[in-house]
Amino acid sequence: MIAIIMAAYNGEAYLPEQLDSLFQNTCQDWRLYLFDDGSTDKTVEIAKKYEQTYPDRIEVRGNPKNLRSARNFFLGLRQVWESEPADYYMFCDQDDIWDTDKIECSLQKIRQMEQTEGKQTPLLIYTDSRLADEEGRVMAPSFQRASHYRRIAEEARPERVLAHLLMENTMPGCTQMMNRALVERAFSKKGFPDGLKMHDWWFGLVAACFGKIGCLDRATMSYRQHSGNVVGGVGFASYVKSRLAGIGRLRRTIREDIRQGEDFYKWYGQEAGERERELLRAFGAMGRAGFVRKRVLFFRYRFWKSGLIRNAALFLLL
Repeated sequence: MIAIIMAAYNGEAYLPEQLDSLFQNTCQDWRLYLFDDGSTDKTVEIAKKYEQTYPDRIEVRGNPKNLRSARNFFLGLRQVWESEPADYYMFCDQDDIWDTDKIECSLQKIRQMEQTEGKQTPLLIYTDSRLADEEGRVMAPSFQRASHYRRIAEEARPERVLAHLLMENTMPGCTQMMNRALVERAFSKKGFPDGLKMHDWWFGLVAACFGKIGCLDRATMSYRQHSGNVVGGVGFASYVKSRLAGIGRLRRTIREDIRQGEDFYKWYGQEAGERERELLRAFGAMGRAGFVRKRVLFFRYRFWKSGLIRNAALFLLL
């Protein structure tokens, strides 16, 4: 069985279309857990109607206070894992549109990896997506290519996957599927990591440190872009323009990325392999190192992003 975790907040405009796309999927061996984060519109009303119609497929839960997206997803997944553990887990945004075979092809991919790596290996797979506007019209056929992202799952050496992912997350949570072994590893520690930036990034780090990451190179959903996105996809030109306009913000972002890596090391460093521990220590050290030392670590351990322009900016702003 597949547990699908949705973090919802004021999503009335798009929620019905997303829920309908789930029920149109060819694979129906799933249960949706919708965690509302204090919506003030009709999100809960809409979700409750679906719950009444499909009581065995949808469960609506409300948070006692607003947690915001990353914490809502992270703690929501923990609740499900503790109370109703599943074989596989997916994250679901309230405003996207899933292809009819998204669940089926993701499941096929992760099961193929389990046959090779074993079910006890923490595994995460992700797919591509299309960028769509508020009306669902396609703006770009590939989020990965529009963003000029490198496919980290194809790195020849495992440590390079972790090194890249410490600095840049290229795997939106709405495209991911995780096996039970990965979720169990992630929740082997209690509490909530203070340095966590986004839930999907954190689980990607767990997979890179302790298991494997796989990529299905095809779009399985429409990734809707609108003013309410917490994290959205943008074209590469827009990415460059926004970075040039916000140098101070970019510096803060880099510090937050490094802090997340430091916190990850505090949580899992003693359980990681020798090679992974060295990487995590070196990444955290950049937060305390001087100008030259930061750049030595950057090159030595290949803490790189995707593409020359991103890395040139990173080198200058570290």
